[in-house]
Amino acid sequence: SDRDKLEKVLYNLISNAIKYTDEGRSIFVKLEEEEDASIISVEDQGMGIKKEDVASVFERFYRGHAEEGSFEQGYGIGLALVKELVTIIRGEITVFSVENEGTTFKVMLKKGNQHFMEEELVEDSTHADQLVERPMHTKPIQSVVHTQQILVVEDNDDLREFVRSVLSEKYAVLTAQDGVEGLELLEEHLPDLIISDIMMPKMDGVTFCEQVKENLVTSHIPFILLTAKTDKATKIEGFRLGIDDYIEKPFDRSLFLVRVEALLANREAIKKELITLKTTHAVDRSKVSQKDVEFWKKVNQLMQDGISDSDLNMESISEKLYMSRSTFYRKFKGLTGENAADYFRKLRLQKASELLTSKEHTISQVGQMVGFDSPEQFRIKFREAYGVNPSEYVYR
Repeated sequence: SDRDKLEKVLYNLISNAIKYTDEGRSIFVKLEEEEDASIISVEDQGMGIKKEDVASVFERFYRGHAEEGSFEQGYGIGLALVKELVTIIRGEITVFSVENEGTTFKVMLKKGNQHFMEEELVEDSTHADQLVERPMHTKPIQSVVHTQQILVVEDNDDLREFVRSVLSEKYAVLTAQDGVEGLELLEEHLPDLIISDIMMPKMDGVTFCEQVKENLVTSHIPFILLTAKTDKATKIEGFRLGIDDYIEKPFDRSLFLVRVEALLANREAIKKELITLKTTHAVDRSKVSQKDVEFWKKVNQLMQDGISDSDLNMESISEKLYMSRSTFYRKFKGLTGENAADYFRKLRLQKASELLTSKEHTISQVGQMVGFDSPEQFRIKFREAYGVNPSEYVYR
């Protein structure tokens, strides 16, 4: 919500003011009311910012030209996040600073809601009784359910929060501080995409990617590395491991989102391609790892070989693959986007449609040939899939 974003803005500005103001000196937080705007200012009596650096303080990863321990050496991506959040809530932020005297940040927020688009307006009832008289009629709040999930692994708190804030309006976002924590999250979640920094303590991004790609359960998840390293050897090693893309820091927010969207769209296309092909012969090996191709091949072979076996289910298939039932379901869903049992039922019914079209067998025989012991159950499932009964399908 805008309330949360404003809290983050003030937290960052006040934290910076405290961090760079010596003990015994003062910090002032003020609220000024104008006719069409409210202005919040955070003023400190700290070390200030060099004149040549003031215009660049909101740039991501900008470090300035100061000595170790000075303001410019420490603010990292914090003020870039502040600028981003203020822009999202349609505000403006300015900075005035005199070196060795102090710095003032001012956040201007317009009053009313005319500067927002209609789809951006939502009812926020938090502390509403303390703020305004409750209206007689309000629009119902529409909760947004994000269907795609992204895991962000980054040890820098500011950068991790910045990436999360950029992605969270369109995607569900999980965060981890390093590769070790990321692997722990993957034991419970199968995200649609992983975005990881390359330089991290405990486990770096390349090692993290290697472990993700070596694990059959997670090997299909696309992987983006955030890196300031541009050397060719690092990139070659990453692509060898199966990294799908590199995004170099600093990065543009819009370009970052476009590349994320494109990678996710490509992943969805691969899922549809796998489901449509039902075979590994026509799979583009440049898009699907060898590990995933082998998994897909084994699953389809087991299903095709056992299509007439009414006792063949996902538990028995997972046992043949030396996987637990839950792990098999997670992997199948992650790789194809479909439920494994539903997919197997579709295979059975597709085979039934082919047999019915040949008119070489009775409907009862066809049902048994595709694993349905009950003619009634076969009729019901066939009608659900094709819109007509098997008897009608034969003479259509």
